[in-house]
Order: sequence, then structure tokens, then C-alpha cells
Amino acid sequence: MPPGMGNLTELRMLSKFVLGTRKQSSSSSIRELRNLDHLRGELSIENLQHVENPIEASAACLERKKHLKQLGFKWAAEVESEIAYGVLKSLKPHENLERLSIVGYGGTEFPNWIDVGYSSVSNLVSLKLNGRKNCSCLPSLGELPSLRDLSITAFEKVRNVDLQFYARPKTSVPFKSMEILRFERMPQWESWSDVDGAFPLLQELYIKDCPELTKSLPSRLPSLTTMGIKGCHKLVVSLPSAATLWKVRLNKVMLDKLSSGLYRLQVEEYSQVPVKQMEVLSTALEEIHISNDSSLIYLPVESFPNLKKLNVRQCSRLKSFFPAEVASTSYSAIRDPSNLISYPDPKFPPIQHAYIIDCPELCVASLLALPTIQSIKLFSWGRSQMELSKLPSKLCSLQVQHFHLFEEIQGQSLTGAFTNLEAIEITGCCRLENFWLEFFPKLKSLKIYHCFNLESLCTPETISSENKEKSDSLPEVCSNFPLLQELCIYGCKKLHLLSLPRPLTIHTMSLQDNSRDVRLCKQSSGLYSLHIRRFYSLEEIETWLLSGGFPNSAAEITIEVCDQLKYFQLGKFPKLQGLEIGHCPNFQSLEITDEEFTSLNSLSIHHCPNFASFQRGGLRAPNLTFLSLLDCSRLNSLSDDIHTFLPSLLNLIIAGCPQFESCPEGGFPSTLSLLTIKDLQILKSVRFNELTHLRELSIQHFPNLQSMPECMLALLPSLVTLTICDCPQLESFFTRNLPFKLESLAIRNCNKLLACLMLCDMHTLPSFTQLTIAGNSDLASLPEETLLPSSLSYL
Repeated sequence: MPPGMGNLTELRMLSKFVLGTRKQSSSSSIRELRNLDHLRGELSIENLQHVENPIEASAACLERKKHLKQLGFKWAAEVESEIAYGVLKSLKPHENLERLSIVGYGGTEFPNWIDVGYSSVSNLVSLKLNGRKNCSCLPSLGELPSLRDLSITAFEKVRNVDLQFYARPKTSVPFKSMEILRFERMPQWESWSDVDGAFPLLQELYIKDCPELTKSLPSRLPSLTTMGIKGCHKLVVSLPSAATLWKVRLNKVMLDKLSSGLYRLQVEEYSQVPVKQMEVLSTALEEIHISNDSSLIYLPVESFPNLKKLNVRQCSRLKSFFPAEVASTSYSAIRDPSNLISYPDPKFPPIQHAYIIDCPELCVASLLALPTIQSIKLFSWGRSQMELSKLPSKLCSLQVQHFHLFEEIQGQSLTGAFTNLEAIEITGCCRLENFWLEFFPKLKSLKIYHCFNLESLCTPETISSENKEKSDSLPEVCSNFPLLQELCIYGCKKLHLLSLPRPLTIHTMSLQDNSRDVRLCKQSSGLYSLHIRRFYSLEEIETWLLSGGFPNSAAEITIEVCDQLKYFQLGKFPKLQGLEIGHCPNFQSLEITDEEFTSLNSLSIHHCPNFASFQRGGLRAPNLTFLSLLDCSRLNSLSDDIHTFLPSLLNLIIAGCPQFESCPEGGFPSTLSLLTIKDLQILKSVRFNELTHLRELSIQHFPNLQSMPECMLALLPSLVTLTICDCPQLESFFTRNLPFKLESLAIRNCNKLLACLMLCDMHTLPSFTQLTIAGNSDLASLPEETLLPSSLSYL
């Protein structure tokens, strides 16, 4: 922090105070905090390793700062343990403190003010302790009456969390308000003492990366709802007795005993799932997530009568969801769900969602027989293929990845077989060539990724094999699907656009691969915005767009990086509100008619070097408010009737058009509020015809511009911002009076113009606040006769 901070005695907010070394004369010491007694809210004091004397730390007088609610102390490097202890002892806060964080502390123990029975932290609600290798014991925190959230991290020498942690023996209910407790990165922690009645309100318990922890956890935590344990290889977990416990996540932990009320169980990596206990104890279990368990061979899902969600990942030996005696049955006997009827009295749970990922030995046929199943995700399943016709009729959502399920759809009689399927996602099915949408009448979402051989979404009757290669010979686009709302297709470069549903039938669509990028989105108004970036066949996309009434529903169209685009038929989209065409090197002109385009309000054409002009003398758009023409090399002028053709124009931007040689004879529309003209290299003069509404004017990079009208006050009475840059030949267009409402004036690299500016009566401008003059090395100061207004705030 800069020196002198201590002089800001009325300072209210200072979220961070960073200390420098004694050698840094340009930084503040911790003593600067002494008189800042009005600080409130949050304060973090960092780089405490630079405080070498506890007396210096006590000079901060934190105990007087009663408005601070949150404090942070941070050491960024190791110091001697005695010094760290003395500094922390001297930083005793006011008793109103509610949140405290101590990071990088290197002392061997904690000072008394953070220990039991001291009023200085009696209102503490949250405490985060992050230590170093020196501290071998934790402070006694059990008597802190308001503490709800405790996090203990990186105490490398702590071996036991014993009775001292709970506080003095007189304490009847240790940690009586605690709700969230975390232990993390304690490499030598071995045991945790259990005190009867402790943590009566604890709801969440998390333990991470404590590899030596072996002894059991507290046996009774009556309010516990969520527990997560990760990276504790030696810990054998018996879940605490808690009627409220419903969510458990275990990673690299041995599970010994389950809770009878458990709702959600997640077990990951090297855990051994006690199947027998799961069968007996977890009657309330609704979600099971198991991953990376190489010991699991079978998982009897019928033992969980309330199971609704099953997620099994990377269990390399898992073979069945049946009991052991059924799992021993040959695979051929159970691959067909219809064979499961012979199993005596199967009690299947009401599973609604199943995710099976990278389980090469597993037969999932049994899941497909469940009458309640609504969504299934299959990823890299190694067994023989399921038949599409065997999918349950009530299935609503299906995801398959690297799994050959849909290849056989062609040639099958499947009409009416999937009346309830609403969402399909297919990834990496390289053999898939055709996906017949008509078999899925209620489909709302279809996502297909990286199916490189996919050619069509239509039925064979719509696209015959002999005309596949010629998009212009296709008789019709795919039929309408009124329920389809989302269509995403990525990396399917062979797919014909004309096999997609008509634009009016979907809400959002994305079609992307190496040679095309089409995005369609339905707006809240019911009209559509379309973005086309890269497309190899404009005829194909035009046929698709002009089908199904889309032109009457198109609100915005953006076309970029389309080398084949030469013309755009604006007349075919009568309700178009916005059009942008950019980076199309062969685009030459808009094809327009004599009619007015009453819906168009925004037009942008940029980086189109062959765009020369508008046809038929100019664009007639009475409601156009925004027009931008950028980097169009062949554009040489605008229509002389622009003021009548575009009577509502508010914003006009013309830049990077080196052939632009003259302004419209009739002048710019008087409605303009913003005018930017830039990089018009051969333009020599600019005319303004009473632009009474113009508020912003920017004129930049005109090497040959010599003159502009001088009567600025009359022509531009509403001007607020004026910028003139890189016009070396422009000598004058000021009279002594600038526009009365001018607030900001910037002149850069206009040497000849400065002399005129110095004579202007700028002091008469009541709202003038910013003046920028740049690029003139000869100007050392303003002349004495140049009077600046008192309202000026930036020079």
C-alpha cells in the first residue's frame, strides 16, 4: 500500500491492506491502520511475513475497530514460529467480529484470544484456519457459542483431533451451533476423538486428502444431511447415526456401514461397495452413483425399492444388475429383456434415469425392461448391440456415445414405436448414415455430434439414393416437426441441409462443421434471427430458407465468410429488421426493388471489398435507424437522396472506404444523432445540412480533407461530443463560438487546426468537461488568451 494511508482517518472501506518490506520506502507499514477506526465491513491484511515485531503489529489497534465484521490475516512466506505467534497474538480483533480467516500461519500454537472462553471472538460465525508445518495442535474451539462454519486446512503436524479441540471439560455441548465442518490436507492426521453430544446441529461434513486417518468418525451426528470424504485411503467409514443423512460422497474410501435413511450415495475410486449392507439398510436410497470400482461384479438394483437414478461409470468388472445367482446365468439368456419374465417375481425399483459409462462387461438389457425408465445414457458400451426396437416405449430421453444403436434404423418398420421419446443425443456413431426423424413424432430436442457419415434426417422417400449428391435436385425439404424445439448438429460434414426440418418448426438450431456454420434462434417476439458463417452451397441454403414461409418470419440475418455470396435478395425477406453482411470478398450489391423496406431498421456491411453501391439509385427504408459501411474498397458514394430515402436514420458510420470521394449532394439526413466518417482518403470536403439533432461527430484519418463548414454553432446546435483525428490539411472550420452544448472535444494530429482552436471562446460553454489535444510537439502550453471554463474536469 502507498505510504500515508494512516492519514485517511475517515476511511470507511478498505478491503485489502498489502504490506511491503522495510526496504520499500514507498509502502505503508501495518502501523498505518492505527487511526483508521471507522473501517467497516471487510479487511484483509496480507504479507504479514514482513512484520518482524509484535509491538509493530499491536500498533494496528484492531481491537478498537468495532465496525469490522470480517478479518483476514495472511502470511505468504515462512517466518520463525515465535514471530508468527507474537504477531497473531498482537492482532486481537474487536468482539463484534463475525468472520475470521488465518492463512499461512507458521506458529506452533494459537494465541489465547482465539481459544475458549475469551469474549474477543464470542460472536464469530465463520472461521477458516490454514496453517503450515509448525503447528501440531488445533485451538480449543468447542465453546465458541456462535460458530457455524469451520474450515481447517494444511496443518501438517497434527496427528490427533482430541479432547482439547472440544474445549474445557466443563463444556456440556461442544460446538453447539456448528453447521458446516471441513478438514483438508492434513497428511499426518490419524484419529478423531468422539465426544458424546458434540455437533448437535452439524449438517455438512467434508474430509479431503487426509491419507493417514484410520480411526472412525464421530458416531452420532443427529442433524447431518451431507457427507463427503475424498483421498483418505486408510479410512474405513461407518456412516454416523443420523436420521437426516441423505447424501454421501466417498472417494478412495472403504465403506463399512450404511445409514438406513440414506437418500443419495456416491462412491468413487478404489472403494468397495458393501452390496449386502446396501440390500438390508438402504431402503430409502433414491440415487446411486458408483465409479472406478474394479471390485464390483453385480449390483442388485431390485434391493432398492425407491431407487430412481442410477449412475455407474468405469466399473470394469460389473456384469449385471441381478443378484449373484442370476448374474451367473449365461449372457445370451438375459440379453433380451423379454427373457427376464422367466425370472421368478422380479422386484424392479422405479428407476427413471440410468447412466452407464465405460462398463465393458455389463449387460444393460434389464434396464430397458423397466416400465418406469425415462432417460438412458449409454457410453462406450462394449457388449453386443441392443436392438432399437427393444427400447421401452415410454422412454423420453436417450443419449448414446460411441455406441452403435441407430445404424439399424434404416429398413426397419418402426413407425409408432417411439411415441414418447422427446430428447435424443448421439455422439461419435461413425456408421450412422441416416436418421429418420419421422419415427419420432414427439421429439423436442435432437443433438448429433461427430457422426461423420450422417447424410440425411429425412425418410428415404424424401431423398432418394440417386439424387443425394445434388442438393438442387431435392424436391422438398424434410417435413415439419411442430414439437421440435432444439436441433444441434456438429461435425457431420456430409449432412444435407435440405434434409433438416423447415426453419419455422424449430426454436434453436446449430449446424457446424469445417465448411459451414449456421445458427437459428427464435426470439421472444416469435420472429427468427439467423447467423450464417461459412457455407459452401448458397443455393442449398437459399432453398432451405425460402421454404416453409421463413422469409415472413425472419427478423435478423447475419452472413459472414461466405466466398460465394455475390448478391443478397433483400426483397425476398419483407419483414427483415436487421441485416449484417461481412467478410464476403465477392459480395457486390443488395438486390432491391422499388418498394420501401418498412421493417428494416439496421444494416451493416463490412469487409466486403467488391461492394460498390446500392441498386436502383439507393435503398428506400423509411424506418432504418442504423447504417454502417466499413472496409468496402469499391464504395465511392452514397445516394444523393439519402436524406429522403432514409428519413429516420440516427446512426451513420462510414470507414475504410478508400474510393469514397464525395458526400451526398442533398446532405446527410437531418435526423442523425451520431455520424462517424473515417479513413476516406480521397475525400476533400464534408458538408453538413443543418444536422440539428446530431450529438456525436467523429472525423478521423482524412489525409486530404481541407475544408468543412465554419458555422458550427448554427449547423450543429445539439453537438455534445466532437472528435477530429489525423486531418493534417484541415485548417479551420471553427468560428469563435463552438456549439453551446459541447461537453467533450478531442483533436489529435491536426496541427493546422490548433491555431483556430486557441481563439475559440471555450470558457462560455457551460457543460464543457473534457478537452484532449494530442500529436503536436510544438504546443508546450495554452496561450494566455485561451480561456478554459471552470466546468472542465479532464485536460
